[in-house]
Amino acid sequence: MIEEKWLNEYDHNKSKLRPLHDLNSYFNSEEINGIKLDKLCIGDITIPTGKIMAFDPLVSYDKEYATYIQEVPVGKFPLTISVAILEDWGEKYAGVMVEFSDKIAIRYEQGLTGSEDLKDLEEGDYFGFFVDAGLATIMDSKTNEAYCEFIDKWYKENPDGEIYDDLFYDLFENSYSNNPKYQREVGDWIMWQIPDTEFVVPMFASGFGDGVYPVYFGYDEDDNVCNIIIHFIDLINEV
Repeated sequence: MIEEKWLNEYDHNKSKLRPLHDLNSYFNSEEINGIKLDKLCIGDITIPTGKIMAFDPLVSYDKEYATYIQEVPVGKFPLTISVAILEDWGEKYAGVMVEFSDKIAIRYEQGLTGSEDLKDLEEGDYFGFFVDAGLATIMDSKTNEAYCEFIDKWYKENPDGEIYDDLFYDLFENSYSNNPKYQREVGDWIMWQIPDTEFVVPMFASGFGDGVYPVYFGYDEDDNVCNIIIHFIDLINEV
C-alpha cells in the first residue's frame, strides 16, 4: 500500500519528472539532433496482469521486485527498439517501446514504484532501474514470478554454472545469426520464452551499457496508457 503522503508529494512533483523532450520522436522520426534513427521490431510480449517492471535480468531479478504504480492493458503487444546510428559509437539502442494501441501519446509520466524520495526535485530529474550487466528487460509481475522460478531451478540444477555463459550466451549468438541487423556478433537482443510457459522475456542491450535508466508511461488524449518507453540515451543532451 502506497502511503497517502507519498501520493500527495507525487501529485505535487510529477510534472518535474516528465521527460524534457518528446519521446515519440525516438520512434516516429528519422533523426534527432542530426543523429539518424531506425526502428527494430523484435516481437511481442504477453502481459497477463498489467503490473509492469523493468530491470537488469541477470543481476536484479527478484520475485518481490516492485512494480510501477501505473498499470497497463493486458494482452500481447509489440516491442520496438529505437536504434541511434552514432558517428563515434556505432549503432546503439536509444530506447525501447511497448505499444498498447495505435494512439499517440500526448504526455509521458515517469514510472515510479511509490518508494522514491520526491523532495528537492528539479525539472528533468529521473529515477530509474540499475543495469550492471549491460542488459535490460521489461515484463509483468506474473512473468517475473515465472522467470525467477526458472532461474532458481536452473541454479539448483547447475550449482557451479553461470546462467549467461551456460544458457543465454548461445541464445544471443543465435539471435545475431538469425537477425544480424543492428546487432553485434555476440548478439544484442533475444525474445526468450520461459520453458513450459507462455511467457516471453525480452532482453536487450541497454544504451551505452551499465547505468540508471528511466521508464515513462505514455498517455493518449483519452488519458489511457498507450505505450511505455525505456529511455536509454538522451540524444539531445548526452551525445
